[in-house]
Amino acid sequence: MTRHRKALIFLTALLAATLSYASFASAKTDNITVLTYTARQVEFHFVDIAPTGGPPSLGDTIVFSNDLYQGGRKVGFDGGTCTAVRTQHHPAAFHCVATAHLSDGDRTVQGFMLDQPTNTYAITGGTKRWRNAGGQVVVRTINQTTLKITAYVSDLSE
Repeated sequence: MTRHRKALIFLTALLAATLSYASFASAKTDNITVLTYTARQVEFHFVDIAPTGGPPSLGDTIVFSNDLYQGGRKVGFDGGTCTAVRTQHHPAAFHCVATAHLSDGDRTVQGFMLDQPTNTYAITGGTKRWRNAGGQVVVRTINQTTLKITAYVSDLSE
């Protein structure tokens, strides 16, 4: 799998996990709500800026959108971008920002996507029910179009 494809998959998963209301499982422990999701890619575009071709270069951008599912039922969607910010030195990294749209509010996430099967992102906020959201999202790639996401959401107003 190419590095741009992995970047998209990781970002999509991050967004879906962090922002999605629906979950396969949900538990609240010590003011942390744990939510798990499946994200399925519906749109993806790799913007290859000069120099074009070859491996990602600074500024190359992934733009994506996923449908978010709970138990096989669509519960929302997400979208975001990941921009290549480190390409010449290990580890290569894309900086990602994403938002998930759900019936009970939106959630936002951001962080670095590295070339690895699992990445962790920060929950940076939300709207409605999630207006005081914080925490982190762990995104695991299943295949090129499917991600498993676990969100550990804290209510920062407590």
